[in-house]
Amino acid sequence: MPPISLILLHGLGADGRDMQPIAHAIQQAIAARLHSAQLNMRIHCPDAPARPVSVNGGYVMPAWFDLYSLHADARVDTQGIEQSRQRISALLAAEHAAGVAWQRIIIGGFSQGGVIAMHCALHQPERLSGLLALSTWLPQSALPTPSPAACQTPVFIGHGEDDDIISIPAATRTRDRLTQLGYRDIQQRSYPIPHSVNMQEIDDIAAWLAQHLAA
Repeated sequence: MPPISLILLHGLGADGRDMQPIAHAIQQAIAARLHSAQLNMRIHCPDAPARPVSVNGGYVMPAWFDLYSLHADARVDTQGIEQSRQRISALLAAEHAAGVAWQRIIIGGFSQGGVIAMHCALHQPERLSGLLALSTWLPQSALPTPSPAACQTPVFIGHGEDDDIISIPAATRTRDRLTQLGYRDIQQRSYPIPHSVNMQEIDDIAAWLAQHLAA
């Protein structure tokens, strides 16, 4: 089977180790569904740089960009988002240069990491295998007009119904904004969980990805 790359980005204050168990669980579940004992999947869970975060009183912690507030209409750190977006887009390009087809690269993220994953997909000229937007939101800031190929990237939006950090309406706003931008293959699921990921969500992601990888 041709190689697959899975890039998962952690949330605010965490690091790549938080995403490793989720990434490996997705890998194992996809392998089971595709009946492939040796799924050729390259996993990357990079760390965000440490920076002061305004919403946490300027405390320095791993963050993909600064957060001024959790309100939907809050001011957005567009410079920080773009810096992280360029870094992760370079990782996507490196995976492609290493021999992974664009349509075999999956980009995703949890919470703040999901913001960067979505921006990477929006800027990417090519269609990717999938975009995972987990317990996240799409800031109301200037967004690029994605290419027709980028709009063909399938999107999975997962969110906890009991999320008290990023409320579940953020998931619907994200879906609606991506639809306005031209994305059509969007699956949205909710789960009876707080700001987290559970095994049902992982199983749903794996089933969804297996379907697209087998197509």
